[in-house]
Amino acid sequence: MHTTPIDIELDLMGLDSPLPMLKTIEKLEELLPGQVLSVKTTSAGSEQNIRNVINHHPVKLLSVHKEGGVFHFLIQKETTLAAD
Repeated sequence: MHTTPIDIELDLMGLDSPLPMLKTIEKLEELLPGQVLSVKTTSAGSEQNIRNVINHHPVKLLSVHKEGGVFHFLIQKETTLAAD
């Protein structure tokens, strides 16, 4: 289990795609550098959608797992922007 402190928890269980992805994007944009977002969702398409979001934002995926039909994502906003 990951021991990083969680700054914001986002419970998106029961929402259909693309709402979990859109709400995750909104929260990622609010995060300060170094802050950690926990996302829980039951939407089947969310695993790939949220991975795609992570690939296009200055964040790092700390962990992802599925337990009892719930996807758990732990995402940290990068402290510095990567150079292109």
